[in-house]
Amino acid sequence: MLRLKHQWANDLVNFSQWLSEREFYQVILMSLTTIFPIAAVGAFITLIDKIIFIPTGVFNQFYQVSKWLPFYAECSNFWSSLDILINNLVVIWLAFLVAANAAKLKQQNEQLTGIVSGTFLWLGNQSLFMSATKHGMLQLTLNFSGLAMHGVFAAIMVGFFVSWLLGRCPKHQLLAMTFLILIGAATAAGFHTFIPDSFTGMLMSKLTQVTANWGTNIFLMVLIVLISNLLMIFGIIGPLNSGDGYNDAVFSIQNLNYALQYHHLGNIPYPINLHAIYDTYAFVGGSGMLLALLIAILWRARDQRVQQTAKISFLPVLFNLNSPMFVGLPVLFNPLLVIPFIVTPIVACLVAWLFVSLHLMLTAVYPVPLTTPGFLKGFLATGGNWVSLLVGILNLLIATIIYLPFVTLNDKYDLVSKVGEK
Repeated sequence: MLRLKHQWANDLVNFSQWLSEREFYQVILMSLTTIFPIAAVGAFITLIDKIIFIPTGVFNQFYQVSKWLPFYAECSNFWSSLDILINNLVVIWLAFLVAANAAKLKQQNEQLTGIVSGTFLWLGNQSLFMSATKHGMLQLTLNFSGLAMHGVFAAIMVGFFVSWLLGRCPKHQLLAMTFLILIGAATAAGFHTFIPDSFTGMLMSKLTQVTANWGTNIFLMVLIVLISNLLMIFGIIGPLNSGDGYNDAVFSIQNLNYALQYHHLGNIPYPINLHAIYDTYAFVGGSGMLLALLIAILWRARDQRVQQTAKISFLPVLFNLNSPMFVGLPVLFNPLLVIPFIVTPIVACLVAWLFVSLHLMLTAVYPVPLTTPGFLKGFLATGGNWVSLLVGILNLLIATIIYLPFVTLNDKYDLVSKVGEK
């Protein structure tokens, strides 16, 4: 068994080292780590906005900030605007960096390539037009959310595509740039004109419905958790990561109605559902239970860069805002962390399911804010059940233990350092 473990670890490290030598991977790592300071600032802005300046914010609910803070409404609008602006620009700048770094390796005009890439990503935004044009006025918006890292995969793909295309036209780059921007603008206008918002909403509604139906069966729940977190490691927002902590709202509402009507949680109609299991016990530090990864890093890692990233990311990750860890470590596209990132939420779901199925723990019914520290969610969502609190802590401990050997590997074979040596 020990020999098999060493062989598996060697294979993983060999693959990671091979990957770190590929130019496209070097571009991704350089771009992600460069954007880390801005992503960290954006996460702290989001943290203040989500815990204080929304009605369901943790601090606002506990301390009634909205009732005693002067100019609360104005402050709320300010932080919300700042949150949207900074976190959306992170994605645009990521597209710029990917294209510029790729162009630099090919000795192309990196500034031009980066500018075109960021512009093209913005123009290709499916929600570019906030409303219909009226009297010649055009209202524009961004649609990416820094909270869930929406648009990261698109930014990387656009960056590589623009660099490749402009590289194919070394003598006509101005013409190619104009062509790309026109194509992006035409695509955005075409989406706005011919594809109504209701179409996108209908697709999301169908996806949410399918996800919710799967969530009442533990085996299907494990499958969808696996798929969603596997996509997330590549920067693609899966079905669970777009729910903002409130997946399968239909079953959650029915459970809540039952609890409010009968004043107990003993015979909840849907004890197994995504919100009660995944959102409550497996979304600790966000997707992949990154609070456990952060604890494992602070405990075991020796690399100063990794330690510094974890320390800066601690507060946002504690409140389930994990974008700094995704881009700063990075977790995204990191083969050394794929396995625990996928496994830990599944184990957490199975542990919570086991306790609920054996009637050792009440079902999580009451809604809690997304930014509630993950290990407290079960305690609050069950109205103060101590077993739920212990299960939340147990899941965090198990996840930390799972992450530890992978943190050691990541610390020893830090892919960012390998790229920096090239």
